[in-house]
Amino acid sequence: MSTALFDSEALADEAVVLRHDKKYAEAEVKLKSALEKRISVVGENDRSVAELLKQLGETSQLAGNNEAAQTYFQKAVTVLEATYYAGHALIAPILEHLTDILLAQGKYAEAEPICQRAMEISDKTLSGEHRQTLGLTVKMAAIQMKLAKFAEAEKLLTKSSKNVDSPLGPLEEYQYMLAQIQDELGKPEEADKLYKAAIAALEQRKSYGTLVECLDKYAAFLKKQSRQKEVPEIEQKAAKFKAFCLNWKHNPDIFSSTLLRA
Repeated sequence: MSTALFDSEALADEAVVLRHDKKYAEAEVKLKSALEKRISVVGENDRSVAELLKQLGETSQLAGNNEAAQTYFQKAVTVLEATYYAGHALIAPILEHLTDILLAQGKYAEAEPICQRAMEISDKTLSGEHRQTLGLTVKMAAIQMKLAKFAEAEKLLTKSSKNVDSPLGPLEEYQYMLAQIQDELGKPEEADKLYKAAIAALEQRKSYGTLVECLDKYAAFLKKQSRQKEVPEIEQKAAKFKAFCLNWKHNPDIFSSTLLRA
């Protein structure tokens, strides 16, 4: 290994420690130096260059500098496209980062095609059962719901649910989202069944954070359907689990049934 590459590796390692200590500005300086040294040896179109750009993007994102993060991520995608091809597996996680930046800014229309591309790449390279693909599917459906594309979101979740072979997740998240979609599509009976199924499964899995959200949505749904008598029980249940959430430590992974495929 050349001296420049050795120095690049050392600087990147130092950046990891700094990032862990939340010293993002210092970490960025180290990563920029590591990137410069690596490019001097391997050139710009190399997988290791894309990885450093990705780390720079993640560091900027953690520091709250989304504009810089977006630039780094876009450069990383360009490098990987030139090094490999437009549908390479390494591109999907970076596209997801870009999606998250746009979602944080409420730019759902701009996020949709980027998330769509990430989901398609992940599906083709890792399969529809992989946790990354399932996570992107949930994110994509959420974007479509924000854009009032309820029929498209329903189709996407229904198709993807066939890849879930366990009741441990993300089926209940799908049920929760589909319940909201059915409500928007004017199908209250279907929405009611899905809400109840999601609530039961989320409670069994002890996913209390999502459970509280689901209960709150269900209470609002019941009010909308003029089923006021049922609301107090649901609101009391939501309050109970909100209290649990204060001290509850539980794996937040919604894809526990797919851990072995990661």
